[in-house]
Amino acid sequence: MRTITYNYEGKNAILLINLKATLGGATKRYINLFNYISKENNNYYLIINKELYSKFSNANLLENNKNIIIINLSNTKRTNKPSTSRSNIIGKLKKRRKIKLLSQIKNFLLQFNVWLCFVMRIWAILKDYKFKNIYSIYTGGIWIWPLKYFHDFNLIHSYNDSLLSHTSKNILMFFNSEYWVLKNSDKIDFLSQGIIPRLENKISAIKKEKVFISPNSFIDYNLYFPKYPKEDSVLFLSRMEAGKNPILFFESVKIFRNQFPEFNNIKFYIIGGGFLSLKLRQLVSEEELINVFYEEEVVRPYEYLRSSKVFISIQEMENYPSQSLIEAMACENAIIASDVGETHLLVSDDVGIRVALNAQEIANAIYYLFNNSVLLREQAKSARKKVLNTHNIDNFLKHFYKLFDETL
Repeated sequence: MRTITYNYEGKNAILLINLKATLGGATKRYINLFNYISKENNNYYLIINKELYSKFSNANLLENNKNIIIINLSNTKRTNKPSTSRSNIIGKLKKRRKIKLLSQIKNFLLQFNVWLCFVMRIWAILKDYKFKNIYSIYTGGIWIWPLKYFHDFNLIHSYNDSLLSHTSKNILMFFNSEYWVLKNSDKIDFLSQGIIPRLENKISAIKKEKVFISPNSFIDYNLYFPKYPKEDSVLFLSRMEAGKNPILFFESVKIFRNQFPEFNNIKFYIIGGGFLSLKLRQLVSEEELINVFYEEEVVRPYEYLRSSKVFISIQEMENYPSQSLIEAMACENAIIASDVGETHLLVSDDVGIRVALNAQEIANAIYYLFNNSVLLREQAKSARKKVLNTHNIDNFLKHFYKLFDETL
């Protein structure tokens, strides 16, 4: 029987703002967390922007509407649209810099207008609910931290970016950078230990008393399980951006197709949207490789993961503890992962193969697994067992409640 002890009176909030409204790993993880908490604890609220709320509702990933506060931030998509001027300018360096600066100023002003809209809405919410603690994710933390100096709440920021993508000190990047919230939050909940030294090398040291480290990630295991018989397929599921290496994966598929024609029956699925989506679509169309498919966005990835045999995660800096990787392991996929960071903590030798970021080595690993069907099956079984035992929500909840000075 779970017992929760409260050391204070007051409401708490999970602030999940994602203007791109993408169903990424972190957003899914914290929706699952809120679904779980709200079943037994009325003291926690979810504050979420309308676009993201609609995305989760349409995907049937929100289990109820209790204690959910929706913020409508209109016309936000254009403020996140990347500038294409940098790649199209031909001429002198000064001209490129000038256009880049003008683009940044324009984007800053657009972001400022949306931020003011956010402030007006969140100010009224804080006045009505008087939250004692706010746990923020991504844009939620980036935008709310100045208000902690006007309202009496503690700010706990969740830092999930192993690529350290948005930590610029440039004032024109104020509304997109996590630099300031990392410096001004009361506590920082890091996704993994390995992020901290690299982050400190980039933005300077963080006070030790602010640092907390999540013991694990988690998913909704009711959705992620194997479905037999499985097809001979390999799945690459990720945001299509450079740090995830989708182009490298495609190159490895080309090598595999050329060198191991006896395995032409194997299907390769590339799934995900992002800046490299158009490039991937062009490559798949132009190369016309047998049984290679690209889907830009899939609302229910578990439908693919349940049937696939091998999952590939070849991120540049870190695969631990990737949400997609845990989902794949739960569906009994053997894993091929880049041997970087703390990946070995999740992808041990009994659940998969760790490789260098090299297309030939990745192709060889695919061949090795499909050419050793018994090993592939054993690794897949071990993968599911591992994540069920270690990456579950009960383990995380003990840590989460401690951040709020509560005990489980």
